[in-house]
Amino acid sequence: NQITGIDFEFKDLQNILTGYPVKNIKGDKWKRISHPKYYVLTYSERGIDLRPTLFFDPSSFSLVEQRFFSRGLKQTMTIKYNYQKVEGKKLPKKIELLIPTDIGITRIVLEYTKVDFPGELNMPFMIPEGYKPIKFR
Repeated sequence: NQITGIDFEFKDLQNILTGYPVKNIKGDKWKRISHPKYYVLTYSERGIDLRPTLFFDPSSFSLVEQRFFSRGLKQTMTIKYNYQKVEGKKLPKKIELLIPTDIGITRIVLEYTKVDFPGELNMPFMIPEGYKPIKFR
């Protein structure tokens, strides 16, 4: 949040790292913008400080880019994606973040070199001795 100047929540970061839009695209607050290469949706609600624009590949409907225009900062942060197939699932292989700063643009590149899907998650947990359940009415 200090780098971007934008208050992202945990779920927002999770969506960024997994190639999903930060803003939910269900609903009528989006409008389509004509673009020769991509399906482009922009958030059409007025008066918000952070306005996302989403670029989708028309053949796979994968998110290829997200842009966030901050009215307060008068700058746009951009996130670009390249994908890979892992065990039949399409996941980001490379994520590039372009973040405007006072002295230029900070570029952060995340590359997934190994993706592992655990077969079974085991969370060791024991109920403490002397524990008595609380009943709510």
